[in-house]
Amino acid sequence: MNEVERSEALVTRHLGLPPPWREPLCLASFEYVLLHYWEVAAFLDQGLDLITDPLRKKVIFKHLGPRNGTEYEDYNFNVWLANECIGPGPSTSRFILYRCLDCGRLRTHRQVANQCCLCGGPSRRMDESLPSDLNTRMAMKALVMGR
Repeated sequence: MNEVERSEALVTRHLGLPPPWREPLCLASFEYVLLHYWEVAAFLDQGLDLITDPLRKKVIFKHLGPRNGTEYEDYNFNVWLANECIGPGPSTSRFILYRCLDCGRLRTHRQVANQCCLCGGPSRRMDESLPSDLNTRMAMKALVMGR
């Protein structure tokens, strides 16, 4: 099995996006995982142990919660995804995912300045808490679509 086949298997298993890659989200997710395959593979094996910054680890654990019945590999994929969403900057909860109070879209730290949404809605505010209905596919979509 080569990297392409392994990336395809990861996207199918963890995101529920099977080939063919006709939709933009499917293709973008597949390309992102393929580009970062070795990093994803390392996280699948070691998960939170790969994150050395205690503040970053605390933020990720706060949002993901304990493993409690989640398969080891699925949980570690979500650890990698949360780490990607936070990005390389400071490890505070300000830099994870937000939901716009006006348009309802998920945004990552990369496109959010002073917690203002790009939609230009009347409140232009982002909700700091992770949405209760956030799932792995929504987080990946926010990441790959630059929202």
